[in-house]
Amino acid sequence: MLPDDLIVASNQIFSRDHLVLKAIEQAKHFYSCQEYKQIISFGDGLWDYETSKNINIDFIGIGSKKLLDYGITSFFSDFKDVKLLELMSINTQTREYSDFAITSTNPISQEFIKRNILTFNQAAFFVRNLPYGRNENKKDLTTVFSDNRGTCSTKHALLKQLADENNFKGLQLIIGLFKMNSSNTPEISDTLKQYNLDFIPEAHNYLKFGNQILDVTKTNSKPSDFIDDLIKEIEISSNQITYYKVEYHKNYLEDWLANNKQIKYSLAELWAIREQCIQDLAMNQKKQLLQ
Repeated sequence: MLPDDLIVASNQIFSRDHLVLKAIEQAKHFYSCQEYKQIISFGDGLWDYETSKNINIDFIGIGSKKLLDYGITSFFSDFKDVKLLELMSINTQTREYSDFAITSTNPISQEFIKRNILTFNQAAFFVRNLPYGRNENKKDLTTVFSDNRGTCSTKHALLKQLADENNFKGLQLIIGLFKMNSSNTPEISDTLKQYNLDFIPEAHNYLKFGNQILDVTKTNSKPSDFIDDLIKEIEISSNQITYYKVEYHKNYLEDWLANNKQIKYSLAELWAIREQCIQDLAMNQKKQLLQ
């Protein structure tokens, strides 16, 4: 279910081209995005296909005999088609979480409700699509809304707090230490090469529900990005993403350096390199938004 602000009806717009263009403009406004790198239209009819051509956006056909009649022979059977999900890099596990309605009068819940976001799945979708970037005050999770951005820490702590406010049980906020390298995080390749490092142990936040992992750090984030390089994980509370997480991470790095004498950096130097990697991620996100 989409927030109302993203729904465009045809009762006042009679041109199909204008209808889709209006939907695109509303999405840009809703997500504070100046431009999208790619826009895809899904449809099962000729007008869907022709409109996409008219306004110069990509088109994906969804199974219908009508498409065959129009000479369109390449399309997917339905929206659950595995090949389609792989093409779109959609994590099928995301929707397997037990959803819940947002009804609490507490601050985080009210921020979502003000935006007509009324369920957890809607909230996760909204947070996933916020730009990646650090927040002014990590202790106040409502800054994710005012800053219109978040990191793995603030985005997942926000959703964990939302669950707590609505008495939803079983959702865990996790710190996972993993080997951040050029394969799972290509954006930091130049920095790792510059400092002659194969990887840096990074502390990553995500959510778990049973054995399922939910990662909404970026629009295309998924567990396979880090799970094969996971070192260890612990559960934390929403208020432990600041001092506790930093100290936990630094303590691990200090032990890691002590056990890897060939790495000649001090803890302070390694932390500075790690900070550059985080900046690399933020800069890459900005470039994608501007494309």
